[in-house]
Amino acid sequence: MKETELISQVNPEPIIAKIPYGKYVLPVLVLLVTGVVGLVIAYLIVGDNWLYAAVLLSIIPALLILHQNPYVGVLIWLLLTPFLLHTQIAASRQVYWLVHRILPI
Repeated sequence: MKETELISQVNPEPIIAKIPYGKYVLPVLVLLVTGVVGLVIAYLIVGDNWLYAAVLLSIIPALLILHQNPYVGVLIWLLLTPFLLHTQIAASRQVYWLVHRILPI
């Protein structure tokens, strides 16, 4: 066998390359998603909900960090639990109880 045949067997052509204009699909999707997220964040900031905008911006980096280091999530949970135990609203206490009942599943 020739070297190019071996390489093509080891690294098959991606599926997206077989789609007509497939190399443009991912960049267009990225642009559309970032545009929509940008508009949502702008709407939140103008509506004086900047805290939700900050949370929305931090979701992706947080998920990447938690995916690489899952113990960081456990550490954050252990650090925040004492502050979440003392709530003023009964509904938040019920949510806390429900989350802890679902965790072992």
